[in-house]
Amino acid sequence: MFEIGSLPDWDNIAGITSGVLALGGALLGVKKFVKRAGAKAGSEATGAREEAASHSTSGNQSPVVANNTGNVNVSYNTTYHNHPPVESTPPNSEPECDIPGRWNRQRAIELCMQHLNAADWNGYDPDLELPLEHNVIDQYSLPYSNRGEGMVVLFYTKTEGHDYHACAPHVSIFEFEKVAKGWNLITEDIAVFRGGVWGEPPQASVQLISGERYAVIFRDGDMHQGWCVEASTILAKLGDTFTRLLFIITAQSDADGNGWSSELTFKDNGEALRDLEVRRKPDEGSTNFVFLDGREELKHMVADYHDNIRPYDLFKFNGISYTYSPAIN
Repeated sequence: MFEIGSLPDWDNIAGITSGVLALGGALLGVKKFVKRAGAKAGSEATGAREEAASHSTSGNQSPVVANNTGNVNVSYNTTYHNHPPVESTPPNSEPECDIPGRWNRQRAIELCMQHLNAADWNGYDPDLELPLEHNVIDQYSLPYSNRGEGMVVLFYTKTEGHDYHACAPHVSIFEFEKVAKGWNLITEDIAVFRGGVWGEPPQASVQLISGERYAVIFRDGDMHQGWCVEASTILAKLGDTFTRLLFIITAQSDADGNGWSSELTFKDNGEALRDLEVRRKPDEGSTNFVFLDGREELKHMVADYHDNIRPYDLFKFNGISYTYSPAIN
């Protein structure tokens, strides 16, 4: 049986109860504050991640640590820092052509003349006297089968006014390549060959020796007291330099009217460079078909041991030059 105490006891109990309630209210307020603060922090962290994601690019990557609800998350900030935007190149853009549009001979000559006038001619020939004159020999079309069309322009250079017998000009080779919007100058070889007499260049021709390569053939000769000799030089671009592939006597004649001549033809053989066929015949009215007085070291390339001229020879490219093999013939 419980006994009801006096009034002071109830006052004490009421005071204790009020204190407990006040403490509980305070704890409840702290809990709500912590909850609101946590929610705000989480919202700010989420916003920061969304902002970082909305500014991400494929630039420099640096690690960023985000603290959220007690866990450590590592992400990468891929935003460019202090770099101006780079303008992309428009698709299908091409550089300007040296000769826009269709082939223009005059424009080609102007481009070649720029290189000829800027060349160090003293380095090519210290004995060449100024002023110089540059003249066009001709232009030659190259209908390649393995690549686009090309055009070769040949020039000769000599001292202005020099037209005496021993004056042999320097020959330069320029090559243009056809592209989508015009023509580009891709080769300029200055003073690659010297030949000719009386200040005039040698006879020149350009022939394809493969589906994507050409050769320049120079026929140069001399005459002395009724004796004539002609030699042919074949140049081709191997790598980035013109190289002499063959030097051969192609015609002779004497004061009595005897002589012979040659015809050179490139024949497809399925290899890197075509074979060279040389067909020889005596001159009309000649009483013999023999090697006449000339350079003995070159005789074996056109005649047998008895000085008889061979009517036909085949020369093959060996990786360096065209060579004659008696076994082949």
